[in-house]
Amino acid sequence: MVPFDVATIHGGRYALIIWDVASTYGKCHILSNKSNTSTRLREVILQWQRLSAKPIKTLWTNNSGKFNSVEFKKWLSNEGIHHEQSLPFFHQQNRIAERYNHTVTDMGRTILLGSGLPKSFWGNAFMWDSYTNNILQNTHTGDLTPVEILFGSKQRLD
Repeated sequence: MVPFDVATIHGGRYALIIWDVASTYGKCHILSNKSNTSTRLREVILQWQRLSAKPIKTLWTNNSGKFNSVEFKKWLSNEGIHHEQSLPFFHQQNRIAERYNHTVTDMGRTILLGSGLPKSFWGNAFMWDSYTNNILQNTHTGDLTPVEILFGSKQRLD
């Protein structure tokens, strides 16, 4: 969860960035407050499982309170998802997700600066970056895109 001092044009203040290690598919969701985090994450997990027909086996998160509620842990257990958490203030344990967070935020800021748009468009820039990364091949995916690996079909670009 990445907080920002300037709200987006839609009132968002936080970026929830979710990344699938197997496919390198990532998604950025803009939230107006932290209390929506676990609810939004549950929605994304269910959506990805439904669209990909692949079960999510392990969820890695930081040790933030938003991922520690009894309700959220019970839901993960009921879904058969093993929950791993990094130690507090020990970001190296969650290095893959942290690297993706930096990639999205750095590129989002670059897009925003290059476009000349006001800071309130940071959410759009972050979401555009994650969308673009998902439809391009990369060194980890070979001839396929992250969208193809996770969901089994190529993203239409028309």
